[in-house]
Amino acid sequence: MNFMIKASLVISALLLVLYPFWGIFYPESYANEIIQHHGYTEGFSLTQVKLAAAWQWPSNIILAAAFFLQFEFLKSPDNTRLGMISGICFVLYPFTRVFTEVMIEKTMLAQQINLVFSSEKLFYVVIGLLVIGLTRLVAGAAEAHE
Repeated sequence: MNFMIKASLVISALLLVLYPFWGIFYPESYANEIIQHHGYTEGFSLTQVKLAAAWQWPSNIILAAAFFLQFEFLKSPDNTRLGMISGICFVLYPFTRVFTEVMIEKTMLAQQINLVFSSEKLFYVVIGLLVIGLTRLVAGAAEAHE
């Protein structure tokens, strides 16, 4: 079970980092994906689709770092710094996601730019705070055990 959790974290981190390559190398098929999330992008050039895919990296890298750091923390739970940084990455993710969405809208030459901070994004803040809290709990238990 522990192996499955660790493997899931690493695979998720890798997929998040690799995902934008789909839009860069195959913009024709990625265009449908981006239209589902940003309806105003329909009819835009393949170059704009490639740029929009590339703009996914900042937020994807932050989330991938959170997963990878959580993986490392599970390998060595005595290193609470890894868990804390992972939690901070989860908290930062929604803000980098908003930045990414704004940059995609700018890339697509949208007439107006919308800042959307949804409950879906807020969920990552809650998860990040939970990870930070659990990391502190693990650190406290380790100190009490010594």
